[in-house]
Amino acid sequence: MMNKDPSAHFSFGNRPILTDHLLGQMYLGSALTRKIIRLPAEEAVKNWIEVEGDEEELALQSLDDLGAEELFANAVSWARLYGGAVILLLANDGGTLETPLDENRIRQVESLRVYDRT
Repeated sequence: MMNKDPSAHFSFGNRPILTDHLLGQMYLGSALTRKIIRLPAEEAVKNWIEVEGDEEELALQSLDDLGAEELFANAVSWARLYGGAVILLLANDGGTLETPLDENRIRQVESLRVYDRT
């Protein structure tokens, strides 16, 4: 006699938790994992950006000098791998990291740093 209850064919059990360490090991140790993580990130920045009003392309050159395209791809990759990432903009506005950025006093964007969720 067959059981007609559809839920009788399913069971729930403990599954291994993918820790950040394990995810990192998978990324480093598996070309397939790297491809799954990196390919959408590289596609996302493939056509990069256009900056309206930047006729002389000074903004794009500044972003290029900072390596922004690769950093943005890294941020997308770490977000996909670890569930989140952030890009920290380090700008010289005369203040410190603890004070809010004063957009009117920015002299230079010194660097961009990518941090994963962890």
